[in-house]
Amino acid sequence: LAPGDLPLNVEAAAFTPAGTLLLGLRFPVTDKGEPVLVEVAGVEGMFDGDAQTWPEVTGAYALTGVTPPGALVGFRALTATGDGGYEAVVGSIDALGKGSVLLDDHPEGGDVTSRHIRFRLPTPDGGRRVAAEIVEDLAPFHNVEGLAVDGDQRIYVTDEDHRVAVWLG
Repeated sequence: LAPGDLPLNVEAAAFTPAGTLLLGLRFPVTDKGEPVLVEVAGVEGMFDGDAQTWPEVTGAYALTGVTPPGALVGFRALTATGDGGYEAVVGSIDALGKGSVLLDDHPEGGDVTSRHIRFRLPTPDGGRRVAAEIVEDLAPFHNVEGLAVDGDQRIYVTDEDHRVAVWLG
């Protein structure tokens, strides 16, 4: 570790139709406080025994339209919808009340409630900023940690007050 290093928190993952893996970062976020996705290819090479290879980053994206003014928002859950789209939960970059060094440095990333969002990645020649829409504001929940979508049924997993619960939306 070197002075100035920041934590890298991979919080969510989903495969694309092309077989690449999207990694949703809880932190870091963009300089505008937006959540970041990193796309990697070749994940299967990590499991090829003696011929082990490491994945290669093929893209990085910033999701726009989901960060409240003055806040930092990171990924908390991510799922592919089967039609080429994705749904996710974004929210605070770390839990409040646990002595987070990250929140000591970035308090604007703590008191943020979770939001369920929807987006599509751009075409390969498209940009790196991805417009997302808010499906539902999940207030008062701060710690929505999981998401499953089946048609119109949404299932959330929360970790509020050290209590894990399933919530049907």
